Parts: sequence; structure tokens; C-alpha cells
Amino acid sequence: IEMQLPQSTVQQDVPEEYIIISIDKDEVLYLDGEEIVLASLGREALAKTAEHPEGYILVKCYEGVRIKEVIDVLDELMVVGITNIALPTEEETL
Repeated sequence: IEMQLPQSTVQQDVPEEYIIISIDKDEVLYLDGEEIVLASLGREALAKTAEHPEGYILVKCYEGVRIKEVIDVLDELMVVGITNIALPTEEETL
């Protein structure tokens, strides 16, 4: 899924094992490239984390996605106990 991520001046390394949740410019939600509805996200993401217990969930959001969409995704993950969550950005060019 092609994304235009928000930019940031601070960058961190991305862990090697991760699961990707994407929110595209139309606010459609994907789990590892497969479209998914919000109501199923927590359960499905938890099942995937069992395969990679040391990994992270990367929540990639298209730049301009409403913050409410991001918060809804984070809530669904935290409700099922997922706390290894990262929000990647692209390096801001000065």
C-alpha cells in the first residue's frame, strides 16, 4: 500500500519484526496489506502478534488522515493488550 507518511525531524530505527496496519488516504484500514474493518482489528492483530511476540505493530497513516481514525486504531490495539506500537514517519527535508 503506497503511503505518503507525515514528516518528522526525529527518526528512529524500525524493528526487524513488525506487523503493519495502514490507513490510506480514503481512511480504509489494512492489516498486513489485507483490508480489514475496525471491529475485527484488535482480534486479528493479536493473533498475528502471537506469531511475532517480540515484534512491533507499525501504524502507517497517510498524511492528512484524521487523528480520530488513528486514535480508534490505537484504542482497538490497546484494548486487546497490544502495547508495542510505533507510528513511523518520513524524515523531513530542510
